[in-house]
Amino acid sequence: MPSSRTWISRKKTANILNTLGIAPKGYFLVTAHRQENVDSPEHFRNLIRGHLAIHQEYSLPVIFPMHPRTRKMVEQFNIPLSGISVIEPTGFLKIPAT
Repeated sequence: MPSSRTWISRKKTANILNTLGIAPKGYFLVTAHRQENVDSPEHFRNLIRGHLAIHQEYSLPVIFPMHPRTRKMVEQFNIPLSGISVIEPTGFLKIPAT
């Protein structure tokens, strides 16, 4: 029998997936917040293009829990995020893992 901690973690994960309308194992999860990834407009745009290419190639949603710093750079560089499901920053144990 799973521990209550495991059950709670799975329940929170299920809530995130249900809210987004996404099936377990039916998505890609991406993150980016380090300076070397988001401070260069060219590098950051290329990173986002890669995420969009994955979405188009596999026809699966891309979930991006976006750090406030990253959101600031998206706005500053005017980077379009269509095709990417942006969610609020999420604690490690809440990140969909099933």
